[in-house]
Amino acid sequence: MLFIVINIILTKSTFFNAKSLARYILLKVSVRVVLHWKKERERTDRQLMKRFIFVIPVIVLVFSIATWMLNKDFSMIDAQTRTLIAIGASVFSGIITFFLMRSDIEHITEAHLERQNAKRKK
Repeated sequence: MLFIVINIILTKSTFFNAKSLARYILLKVSVRVVLHWKKERERTDRQLMKRFIFVIPVIVLVFSIATWMLNKDFSMIDAQTRTLIAIGASVFSGIITFFLMRSDIEHITEAHLERQNAKRKK
């Protein structure tokens, strides 16, 4: 904050009253906060997308295996109920994967990118 005030005094030759100085400082700080928030948001979005790259195949795999097992072993249950059970199992496994595989997913994606870059260099 002090740096902004000194910067204003050194760079601006016009006289500022306290109200316009406060307005200018508030504008500068709010712009910096918004830019910082936007950069953090983009970083967070990239991390979420990395996680979803791993979570979605797990959901599809669990749904297909659950559907197969329910159709094979529990054919006496109504088809709509079997589908709801399979959906519940796949969503539950997706939530577990999303939260428990947080750090592993980052390492997996980094290793994958390194392998791709190594193939491109050859």
